[in-house]
Amino acid sequence: MLNTKLTLAYLAAIDTRHWAERYQKTSPGRYWEGCGGLCAIASAKLFKKLEFLGIDAKIVINNHHCFLLVDEHILDVTATQFTYNNARVTIIPNNKAQPYYWQQKEVFNSLEELLNYQNKADWPKHQQPTPEILELE
Repeated sequence: MLNTKLTLAYLAAIDTRHWAERYQKTSPGRYWEGCGGLCAIASAKLFKKLEFLGIDAKIVINNHHCFLLVDEHILDVTATQFTYNNARVTIIPNNKAQPYYWQQKEVFNSLEELLNYQNKADWPKHQQPTPEILELE
């Protein structure tokens, strides 16, 4: 059973997933099935929504993926890019997360920290959550 904070976060995640699917269609060939390549952008978009709702979240990144931590739960709107995860939005207790794509290499408290990391790590520019992309509806 999800508490109120997680329920609100989940609803915001569903809205963000819909946004990511629409955005993916605007850039054919840049992103792959299941919103692949959009994990950092979608996570940043969701982070902003949660911030607006007053819900604390952390942005987590590893060599393969980006997602959020909310109230000791992983909240992931692009896990479908990994073919064995069919949930359009995944919310799972952090201590139950086993797949490699939920390993936690770096944890950030802001979008600026995420962008700085991505720039230093040479992440592809089209996978970075720029202010211009995040403002798109």
